[in-house]
Amino acid sequence: MEKNPIELLDELQIKEKLTTVKLPGNWGDELIFRGMEKKLGESEISFQDISEFKGFRKGCKPSSIPSIDERIRAISEKTETFYIHGGGNFNDIYGFSVDWLKTLDKFSDGRIVVGPQSIFFQNKSPESIFENIENEVYFFCRENYSYEKMKDIEEFFQNLNVYKYPDTSFYLRQPDFEGSKDEDYDLISFRKDLESSEPISKTSNALRPIQKDISVKSRDFQEFVEYVASARKIETDRLHIAILGHIFDKKVLLHDNSYYKNRGVYEYCMSKDSKIKFNYLR
Repeated sequence: MEKNPIELLDELQIKEKLTTVKLPGNWGDELIFRGMEKKLGESEISFQDISEFKGFRKGCKPSSIPSIDERIRAISEKTETFYIHGGGNFNDIYGFSVDWLKTLDKFSDGRIVVGPQSIFFQNKSPESIFENIENEVYFFCRENYSYEKMKDIEEFFQNLNVYKYPDTSFYLRQPDFEGSKDEDYDLISFRKDLESSEPISKTSNALRPIQKDISVKSRDFQEFVEYVASARKIETDRLHIAILGHIFDKKVLLHDNSYYKNRGVYEYCMSKDSKIKFNYLR
């Protein structure tokens, strides 16, 4: 079932502050955080990030926080609902949101909302993760491949509620950014990590090409945005570079990554944009 996370949070009738959890990531993940915070700011929901509490920091892992059991219990006295930001980390590649889900469930009684995610497990079933989860969980998927997998296990857990909704970066619009639109180069930006499917560039006759993984090599978020905003066209296997290109109305060729994340979000959210093309590699 498709459902807006903001609508769900409204329905939960949060009486105390919502506590959000930003996960480790790159500049593309910052779009996820900013999109959700934009919509929360437009709502009547009061919220604060867990990094604002003593002992925590933005994008921290649970294992890096001393006395995390005591700290989470203290936060639980001030909040009844936790929101773990979405992304592509409910998996056994990174697993950041899995770690936070388990930690919050273990040390709090609060409801846990997991923002729009792509899930992927090679060595375990997602079902095994929820076997020991006792809190009420509201889990959002950002594409159909993950949604179908999560719906398959939802029936086995009364405390698991599964929904589908686009990545929260799609909440953002061009006026939310600062950046020039000179269009004086072509941007080719491929990742070099476990999610790479090692695509071969299809860009020919490139205009002053810039080849750089801007999601991790930009100095700051503003430079990341400007690389996309000023490009004539973009070729990438980075999902959020493609999403930002979509927001800026750019011509984008998005390649498959090592699993269905890129194709899933493209098919669900960007396939109707004639300027966004997809290269299926499997």
